[in-house]
Amino acid sequence: TRQWRTVSSPNKARVFPTAAVSGGRIFLFGGFTPSSDHLSATACLEVYDPKVDKWTVWSENLKDVDALMRM
Repeated sequence: TRQWRTVSSPNKARVFPTAAVSGGRIFLFGGFTPSSDHLSATACLEVYDPKVDKWTVWSENLKDVDALMRM
């Protein structure tokens, strides 16, 4: 519709993640999460389904995938 709208937020707060779109869904990976007094890299992968306006954690930590990788 080429219009802006508000959608639900991802489950994990983070800065500097990377995103990719495939099959009508948005995949959000990596970035940094607040940890005590600094930021820690996260390898969490979340998927957004616009049909139900919901983020789902696909994996908290992808095996053999460096948290600093980009999509």
